[in-house]
Amino acid sequence: MNKLPVFSLKKITDVSEADLRLHPVWGAYYEPDDIETLVALGYDRIECSQALEAVGYSDLYVFPLPTLETVS
Repeated sequence: MNKLPVFSLKKITDVSEADLRLHPVWGAYYEPDDIETLVALGYDRIECSQALEAVGYSDLYVFPLPTLETVS
């Protein structure tokens, strides 16, 4: 069984070059359907919802998107 990727948020202004080397693609929450996309990518629905709610669903926060290797 594949382990779910860990969902983490980072303020967009705090994303560093090292973060981009580690995770080249990042996303942001814009609308409620985005949760469905995150679940389809392998993230835990409750974990995502709680993290986004904690920052008020702010678009000032981004999250690394999994690579093809991690969702395959």
